[in-house]
Amino acid sequence: AIPGRHNPILYAIGLMLFFIASATLHSKQNAWLFALVLCMTLNIRALLADTVYLDEDIATLIVISIPIALLGLMNVPNTILRIAFGIMVANMLGVLIMTNNRTAALAFLAMLLTLIWQGRHRILVTSIAVPVVIGASVFMLPPDYTNRFIAIWDTDAEHATAKLDRSTVQSRLSQWESAIQIAQHNPVFGVGLGNYAHAREEYSGRRSRQGAHNSYLSIAAESGILGLILFVSTFGAGLMLCNRTIRREGYRWLNPNSGMIRSSLAAYLVTSLFLTRPDMALAYLLLGWALAAATANHLFRSNQDAPTQATSSPKPNSNHRTIYDQNMFS
Repeated sequence: AIPGRHNPILYAIGLMLFFIASATLHSKQNAWLFALVLCMTLNIRALLADTVYLDEDIATLIVISIPIALLGLMNVPNTILRIAFGIMVANMLGVLIMTNNRTAALAFLAMLLTLIWQGRHRILVTSIAVPVVIGASVFMLPPDYTNRFIAIWDTDAEHATAKLDRSTVQSRLSQWESAIQIAQHNPVFGVGLGNYAHAREEYSGRRSRQGAHNSYLSIAAESGILGLILFVSTFGAGLMLCNRTIRREGYRWLNPNSGMIRSSLAAYLVTSLFLTRPDMALAYLLLGWALAAATANHLFRSNQDAPTQATSSPKPNSNHRTIYDQNMFS
């Protein structure tokens, strides 16, 4: 198995976090507290790093976490915490730009469009927002960042990282070709979790310590078509849960929270097109959070739809909150 971050045990950690999130992140307070811890952790990690330039790990985590930071900003109970979240979001955006990571830029665009899509007049707003965002990015991003995209199609580009930018594209294409070959020869069950590196060495004579640079192809190679279907359907179900919570009436804070979770999941799924992160623990935590929000919304609706008590029944004390009000929706 590829050592470190691609160890199959990370799937077990992700599953554990899924269950923890689904059981705990159903209240407003828990939501902003988790967002606070996550944002503080990422900001501290970025500050302690020697450099964030071309750091795909920190770039990926930040772009996935920005909607969660906005979620925390919306739910905190006082102005001081709102200011703290605002400062952390600004710092995260600054660090994201400093990484010059192309995958993170595409994921940020997907995240932003997903946020825009949940508003009214979504088609009109999105059709206007896409060219505006792309145009603004071209003018606002530093030249070093935009040059990394230019190098993809301009073979004559000669900026400082031009050779690196082109080589990483060629490396990904080679990795994808190997992953497709492995999946074609092992279509049902794949070669086993974490075994892509050994399989690639067997098929192409070259070994990789970075995976297939595509989560979907990596899963197809290591787990076969059954594993790929399970992965896609799992995250598809997470997006559907978010959509369902957004559309249905419930506690007012649940709908925008689910929109933020959906945007984070969208960012993760886009990064998965270019990075091997099918075992990212944060992604499975987000799935558990989506389930927690959907469950909370369902319980609220069930409580509202419950038949009224008979007139002879004693009237409950208005000062007492139900168990759901206290624990689930506070």
